[in-house]
Amino acid sequence: MKIKRLFSALTAIVCISASSALSASAEQNEVITIDGYDYEYWEDPSYSDTTFVPDGNGGFDASWSTDSYCFFSKGLIKTKPNSCNYNVSYDISLNVETNPEIKGDNSIVCAYAYYSEPMTFFYVTDSYTDEYPLTFDKDDMKYIGNYTSNGNTYDIYYERIIQRSIAGYETKFDQFFSVRRDGKIEGNSAELKGSINMKDSFDAIEKAGYKLGTPDVISMNVEAFRCKGSAKLKSCEITEITDSEPDIIAGDLNGDERVDSFDVVLCRQEIVNVQNDSEVNVLADIDKNGKVQVNDLVLIANFVLGKKTYIS
Repeated sequence: MKIKRLFSALTAIVCISASSALSASAEQNEVITIDGYDYEYWEDPSYSDTTFVPDGNGGFDASWSTDSYCFFSKGLIKTKPNSCNYNVSYDISLNVETNPEIKGDNSIVCAYAYYSEPMTFFYVTDSYTDEYPLTFDKDDMKYIGNYTSNGNTYDIYYERIIQRSIAGYETKFDQFFSVRRDGKIEGNSAELKGSINMKDSFDAIEKAGYKLGTPDVISMNVEAFRCKGSAKLKSCEITEITDSEPDIIAGDLNGDERVDSFDVVLCRQEIVNVQNDSEVNVLADIDKNGKVQVNDLVLIANFVLGKKTYIS
């Protein structure tokens, strides 16, 4: 599974072992762009049988039967994200047939990010069908902490992979898994709705001492390991988290975050149309009648003089 995810990101990497891995050319994947989002699936056709159809309404329908691994995505895949500060909201119907006798059969719903320099993979897993939700062996991973986001607690695991290829060189990459503590799915089907704050995950990883950059990919993924199932992504929005606009204070005409005598002077000037500044006009129109008039000046002045404890 380590090799297949690596191939899906960089198909030029040579097989690690002829006896234990398939060549990169054996994979099948496609990326389709619709309305600013990229839709992708990946499978190993020697071990998987999948269907994947974007529905034209911001979602997709997928089904699979795999003895190996496959995944289905919507996100920023061809177009590089502007930052790592994204929120991923989703609404997914998931149906999975797992076999308790098979170790590692699982399906996960996660937000995914990928960095090419240095090669790094991130999974923020919200839901999973097995008690063991990580993609790889937990014993090989380092627990680096936890964080709370949107009311949910996530545990973070880190793994450094070093794989030697038949070409004689080593491939090195890092993986981070943020796993929601109460994300275990009971039964074979579930209606899943949620919001994953990628910024919170990246901030927690950096707080643990790992330096991050800007990812090449951010997406919403359904990933399957050695199981049968289907998924319908009914909706998904990936929005960048930006600094909020500063609060607008009515009467603060010079923008110093307080209302004082200087604002009284500016309001007088607005009344006689000295400045004719539309932004100041909005802040000076205290009674919201669409005009800056004497009544607005009186309201600001009374507040500054302490005659009123609020402006209205």
